[in-house]
Amino acid sequence: LNDPQVGLVMVITRHNLHAEMAIECLLAEKNVFVEKPLALTISDFERVRQAYGKGKSSLTVGFNRRFSPHIQAIKKALGDKPGPINLIGTMNAGAIPPGVWVHDMKIGGGRIIGEACHYLDLMAYLAGSPIEAVCMNALGPVPQVNTDNASIVLRFANGSNGVVNYFANGHKGYAKERLEV
Repeated sequence: LNDPQVGLVMVITRHNLHAEMAIECLLAEKNVFVEKPLALTISDFERVRQAYGKGKSSLTVGFNRRFSPHIQAIKKALGDKPGPINLIGTMNAGAIPPGVWVHDMKIGGGRIIGEACHYLDLMAYLAGSPIEAVCMNALGPVPQVNTDNASIVLRFANGSNGVVNYFANGHKGYAKERLEV
């Protein structure tokens, strides 16, 4: 971080380190690429936002779905201000054993924060509007906090709606990802 030859730092560690490393880089006036998620908690996100506001460095979060040629074609067809649209995205993620780090809420944040976030970003991009309300319902009578089987309903500022279905228990014969616009 003290090397003047370094202009960009890529933060691609486990999720619990993203916010702190991004803050250090921003305060050192380095441009930062952070793999998603940017932070695991709202307080960590606010700390990143404060650090970002203090300097001239860029901050990029590694959401990649919007760069797909298929998504670019959809975005072109919709235009920049598509008006109220409805989006339904299903991520048939497949099961990961419970002991894997992504399930640990302090290290990985769970798969909803760590992976389903891709579709929240994608839907905001396609809707051309920020998310203003979120409601999540998990499967099961008493779901665990780190569930990876849930439906997330989104309301956008422009009146668009979105549903992200994130499932680890889907059939392997069903597509891994599906998007309806």
